[in-house]
Amino acid sequence: MKIYRISDISSGKIIYVNNDDYASNFWGHNYSINVGATDTIHFVVNAANEDTALDYIIDYMEWAMPKQLFPIDDKPGNELMETYISGGKHGRFMTTPSNEILINEVPTVNSKNILLELKTTALEDCAGKGHKMGEWIDDLSPAGKGTSSNKCKMCGKGVMVDNDALSNEIDIGGEAIAMDCSNEYEMATPEELKRELGIG
Repeated sequence: MKIYRISDISSGKIIYVNNDDYASNFWGHNYSINVGATDTIHFVVNAANEDTALDYIIDYMEWAMPKQLFPIDDKPGNELMETYISGGKHGRFMTTPSNEILINEVPTVNSKNILLELKTTALEDCAGKGHKMGEWIDDLSPAGKGTSSNKCKMCGKGVMVDNDALSNEIDIGGEAIAMDCSNEYEMATPEELKRELGIG
């Protein structure tokens, strides 16, 4: 089990415990796990099931947040054991009661493929308006989610794509898909679009 250190583990920040597995959806399931009713710690884990996801969390806490676990030679009294969750490689108990731990499975998507599809559509739309687009500038989370922007090399009008947009938000937008280029040029060919995307 490979654990990835996150530099900012303060309350209110999302901790991606296994970034590489999450980005590739290696285990097939993503879980959002909130620990604590107050000063909640937010985790996102890619795992085969909920129990394994909690094992990841406990192993991470043992290494990076030991105060979130009972001391290694200690555990809740017998009458309280069922109130707390144990797991990980060493069977450690979390200090947060189980009724203050919220686990939800979240959709698994290949963010890189979605981003590529959005970029392809955006370039096609921009080309239809006569634009010749430049290089994409990505602003992405460790899981590959976020935005990417581009602008026309002729007139400067821009386009932005967002592979993490909500259902009521725009995933492709900008002047370059809405307005014609103010500097005419020969329409981009499919081969040029592929080169600009770095594919084919």
